[in-house]
Amino acid sequence: MVCERELGIELDKTEQTSDWSLRPLTKRQLAYAALDVEVLPPLWDRLQTQSRLF
Repeated sequence: MVCERELGIELDKTEQTSDWSLRPLTKRQLAYAALDVEVLPPLWDRLQTQSRLF
């Protein structure tokens, strides 16, 4: 929701509720985690610019 609102990027949250304790992680879980990390820096910058972070 936040990424879509702030960056215009809609993230598929399907893997959010998958069982992350099972190993090895699935390719879908790894892709989800990688994309989550990829959007964090621009999201942080955007929210800091808008003074929504302390």
